[in-house]
Amino acid sequence: MAFCLELKNLYVKAGNAILLKDISADFFAGKINTIIGPNGAGKTTLFNAISGLIPIYNGKILFNGQEIQNLPHYKRANLGIGRLFQDIKIFGQMTVFENVLSACFKREEENPIYPFLFRRKLKESLKKYEIKVDKLLELVELSNLKNKKAEELSFGQQKLLAIARLLAGEFKVLLLDEPTAGLNPIMRNKVLEILKILKKENKVIILIEHDMEFVSSISDWIYFMHEGSISHFGEPKYILSHEEIRDIYIGASS
Repeated sequence: MAFCLELKNLYVKAGNAILLKDISADFFAGKINTIIGPNGAGKTTLFNAISGLIPIYNGKILFNGQEIQNLPHYKRANLGIGRLFQDIKIFGQMTVFENVLSACFKREEENPIYPFLFRRKLKESLKKYEIKVDKLLELVELSNLKNKKAEELSFGQQKLLAIARLLAGEFKVLLLDEPTAGLNPIMRNKVLEILKILKKENKVIILIEHDMEFVSSISDWIYFMHEGSISHFGEPKYILSHEEIRDIYIGASS
């Protein structure tokens, strides 16, 4: 299976400080790739570099063979790179249904004059989007709350809503920054089920995660980051039992 996202000798700097150094990785479609490491290892910085929120100093980012490291973040999103942030990004005053619906619209449909020029086409699209939203809310088990304001949901429900909004964008690459953080075991298992479905849909899935039980149960490949570099890569059994990784990770977390 050909990989979909490549990182080649990636460097990121802030002033004279090197935040990421010589990062190389191939992320395959239909696989769940998890990035672990102690706080400050550079995991979120790597996501920011991939999604275009910060510039890289050197190296390449390729999406389906196309170099994208010089593209702005919105063009990377248009190509199919989506991001779930640590902090929940939803519209509190909008209903659950409206939150997901708003994420369905294509860029050209958000143009203020589009409804006047393409009223019939937009009406047809809206019907499709409404069906799509209902399916996504069913997937994240929020259908019974579709008419509630998002701010009235629990933290866990808001995180599931953020995931539904991300999926509404139909991205090919999903960058998920700590998707289970703050979730109770029931909702954590729901995220696990969703990831398994997305894997079957041949998405490129890249997680940052600290829950090692979750990591072990879902990951195909694990990348261990330390001090801005990927120091180890392999299958969960190898990485999670590696003595040096355990010393660094447990030592840094204690």
